[in-house]
Amino acid sequence: VWHRKTGKRKYKASAMSILSSMKDERASGCPNYDCFIPILVAELTPNKTPKHEVRAAYWKAVDGCKYVHLKALTHERAASVIEESFGDRKLAKEHLLLAKGHYTEWEALAKVRDVEGKLKYL
Repeated sequence: VWHRKTGKRKYKASAMSILSSMKDERASGCPNYDCFIPILVAELTPNKTPKHEVRAAYWKAVDGCKYVHLKALTHERAASVIEESFGDRKLAKEHLLLAKGHYTEWEALAKVRDVEGKLKYL
């Protein structure tokens, strides 16, 4: 997230290091990172990546999530990145509506209200 906001390489380098560690752990048999790796990969898509590729990366991450709260988080992040990077409010709204549905399913009412506030902005 910070590498997108600041453009600083040190944040991206740190995230890449974390991703590498997660992949190493997964390769040695640890299944704990299976849900997180696709999310981090989506977050690390370069700023100049076309919108359809960014969207595909986030959808791949959502499809790889087996927990509803991670699906919600991924949709929320996708909305933020798509709006900030491409100015596509319609697509961002679609992702926020999906996030709201997942947060509702998870019964995270504070997050539902938070997403509703973001939807009013869009």
